[in-house]
Amino acid sequence: MHKLLTQPSDDTRQPTTPAETDTNVQRIARRLALLAHEKRDISILTEGAKLPLVGRITAVDGAQGTLSIELIDLERPPEDTALARGSLTLEVRLPPTRQSSTEHLRFDEVQSLGLHRDPHRSVLLCTLPHSFFSSTKRGEMRVPLIQGLQAKAMITAYPEATAFTAELCNLSIGGCMVEAPLNECSDIRLDMTLPDITLEFPNGERVTLTARVIHLRQAARTHFASLGLEFDAPSPQAVQRLTYFLNEMESELAYRLGMHSKTAHSSPLFKGPGEAGRLTLTEPKDERDTLPLMYAMREVARRLHSALIALRNEETLARASLIDCADTIIHMLERKPHRCMYAACCLSDEPPLLQQAIRCAVQLGDLILREPTLVEHARHAILGALLHNLGKSLMIGETLPTLHEPLTPEQSDYLTHHRETLLARLEHEDWLDLTLIRRMIAVGAHNPDGRLEDTPEDNDQLRQILKLFNVIKRITVLLRPYTLEQANLTPLEAYKTIYRQAEIYDPDCVIRYVQRQGIYPIGSLIYFSRGFLAWVMSVDARGEPTKVHVIKNMNDSIGSLSTVLSRVDFDQMGEIACSIRPRDYGLDPS
Repeated sequence: MHKLLTQPSDDTRQPTTPAETDTNVQRIARRLALLAHEKRDISILTEGAKLPLVGRITAVDGAQGTLSIELIDLERPPEDTALARGSLTLEVRLPPTRQSSTEHLRFDEVQSLGLHRDPHRSVLLCTLPHSFFSSTKRGEMRVPLIQGLQAKAMITAYPEATAFTAELCNLSIGGCMVEAPLNECSDIRLDMTLPDITLEFPNGERVTLTARVIHLRQAARTHFASLGLEFDAPSPQAVQRLTYFLNEMESELAYRLGMHSKTAHSSPLFKGPGEAGRLTLTEPKDERDTLPLMYAMREVARRLHSALIALRNEETLARASLIDCADTIIHMLERKPHRCMYAACCLSDEPPLLQQAIRCAVQLGDLILREPTLVEHARHAILGALLHNLGKSLMIGETLPTLHEPLTPEQSDYLTHHRETLLARLEHEDWLDLTLIRRMIAVGAHNPDGRLEDTPEDNDQLRQILKLFNVIKRITVLLRPYTLEQANLTPLEAYKTIYRQAEIYDPDCVIRYVQRQGIYPIGSLIYFSRGFLAWVMSVDARGEPTKVHVIKNMNDSIGSLSTVLSRVDFDQMGEIACSIRPRDYGLDPS
């Protein structure tokens, strides 16, 4: 373990290993006790594991030097994990407050002392960390950005891509860890080389390098991902800059921690002009008290994204978590179907791939729950809809660097194999080896009924669900395309388009969808004759809007509004004139 430097400072020296102090251990114990009081989630990394377990600190014993962590959502039996032996790494993400910015704590070489399990919970007992600092496998100093230290990383995932901003969590000579919103990581895969990563500090000083992704995982139960990056053969000049940054970070951290060290001083590296250089990653909004059911829908999206990361890392899927996603959707549809469908349309921070999967699952579940003969298949049908297009993300690589740009003919042909890729990846997931789920994954324009080589004889219920899903999937893509070359249609145009393709999309299922959703479906954008734009939030039995969210007055130079109106108040806006394309106005439901 490492502490602050005690030697005189210069710009080119290498970090060394300082001595431990009891004061630092006490400081860490107090910090962990505060985390326990606030019930913060903590990520637990075991040796050889690609994805972390999640827990919460329940007790901190400074006298005994121990820490108790209750495990959350433990999928596998404890005896099948490495928790009861070896060294652990603990990571904690502290969200920003009015008084402080986001902080990331990482503790390496924490020793497990045993795992205690009863019928209700599993508790891990481990040693108390001794330092805020840690070391890499090569023995290099890894300096954390805590106590308000901030720096940002601008990352380019592939050549000519738009860079996205991440938060620097720690830094060493050989690499760093950054945190980015999950939706920015949809094109990131393990072992890929990032052509450009620029680290920038508040005073504007920066260094640009290339790096290899050595780990990608969700930051506990949040909407952020942690990326472990290894710098790719940095030049001597880059190494010199990194060494300078590390020395200044250590000095500033010692100063802020109030540690007695010759090197402790306020570094110019963290003195920006006003707020310039400060990182402003947007924390996901808490919609508990704003849009009904939005918090639950975002939790479904987070868990689905976690499953996608597990697929990329070739890890076992979290069975209980995914089943809970399906059951949550069923619960919402049974009680507040219109609010559930509108909440699904309002997802905007997630990758388009996941947005479409969730909308398909919700709309399919809504139609199935209205058919008594199909209700028993609701959970598996929703699971199939949630998983059906995740294979596209598994296709990202050198041939297909992103799903967010127009594809070449060769890339389009390559992408058509995403169904086979996902089915092959799920072969060892015995709990998903169900005919309905496998057939739903296989459904496509070239295979409307999802027929597989080993497909048994269909029954009427299975055939009906597959036909409905095929229609819903296509309408969802037509109404909310995620690349510019895809069709961008109004609902009525989409209905007409697929109704004419009777050889692929069952006309009866198209009619059933239209009867339920109407020509102004939930989540569509409509134009009122007096110039108002509004999102449809609910419809009546005939598919006519009964509640809308008014967002714009085209006759007003400012124009931005946010008002929910029921049908009795529609006269204020005139008559419903038509549906319009959200993309034409750069709008998303909210």
